[in-house]
Amino acid sequence: MQLSKTQPHLNVMVVGKTGVGKSTLINKLLCMDNAPTGFGSPVTKKITKYRSKDGFLTVFDTIGLELDKEARKKSVKEITDALSYFAAHKDKSLRIDCVLFCINPNLHRLESEEVKLIKDFTNKKKSYCTPVVIALTKAYDTKKVNEMFEYIQSLNMETPDIVPVLAEDYYFDEHHIMQSYGLDFLYNTMVQYSFGAPAQTNIEYKRQRSHKITAGAAASAAAAAVVPIPLADAAMLIPIQIAMISGITSAYQIKLSKSIIMSLVTSALGASGATIAGRAVTGSIAKLLPGIGTAAGTAVNAAAAAAITTALGEAYILIMDMTAMGELSENDLSSGKGKKIFADKFKENLKLKKE
Repeated sequence: MQLSKTQPHLNVMVVGKTGVGKSTLINKLLCMDNAPTGFGSPVTKKITKYRSKDGFLTVFDTIGLELDKEARKKSVKEITDALSYFAAHKDKSLRIDCVLFCINPNLHRLESEEVKLIKDFTNKKKSYCTPVVIALTKAYDTKKVNEMFEYIQSLNMETPDIVPVLAEDYYFDEHHIMQSYGLDFLYNTMVQYSFGAPAQTNIEYKRQRSHKITAGAAASAAAAAVVPIPLADAAMLIPIQIAMISGITSAYQIKLSKSIIMSLVTSALGASGATIAGRAVTGSIAKLLPGIGTAAGTAVNAAAAAAITTALGEAYILIMDMTAMGELSENDLSSGKGKKIFADKFKENLKLKKE
């Protein structure tokens, strides 16, 4: 299928080390049943292109960033040369809309070379300057996911979104399964960068996009809560919720630093700390009680995780509406005024969910 210059579409380049789960993620995003090898068309010796059946999503799969220094150097050059080529092409519909940088938090810390590469992707002085979405792949270990999320946040990189995702169900053992989550959320997060998408000047359009982002995050939170480790799931919600708030902010085309977003979320969650702790942890405690067990505990946790995440997202949408309509300034969002309004609306929404 040949795309026109004005037809909405999304071009994504997938980057990451070998073994981080790129192929599985690509399969799921494209709804493919088989491994990508042999099903795509080569762009260069190291980059292969795949397109979804509806023609909207095109994925450029790159060779893994190997441990060998020289091999990695060649891979990086191949990637940046391709980005530069598409960026300079007269047909702007060929540009790469975003880079999906895959990191498996279970295998390694983010290396300095990877950090440099991510920063280069978003460097406006570079010819291939491109938005980056970081996918924390194989996100079944809540502790490691949170550690990686917090570490990336501490680097203050210009990365708009960090999304935990589990592309396939993960089997801890025959009795404990963590269901896949985050794919819809990841997809919706990338769509905001798509070429030819409707102009985001209409508040109703922004609101609808944000509701979808919230729904995707709530589903991810519910899935992440089904963890056979008491108290682990509550910590898992934070990166999902931060990514949700970042996505909604981007949907409204409002620029806020990660520190402001973190501060808003922290103030909202802190303002209702007792309620949230009671609901989120109840299920974890239930897992430890004889006669109740894991099944009941995970059911409580999944419902609580979804309700909390939904309430937070819907409250933030109201805040973004107020900002878009001039009732709040972007400066208000970093002040006590904005934090209080957000926290109050979150508590109201959480109360409605509880009732």
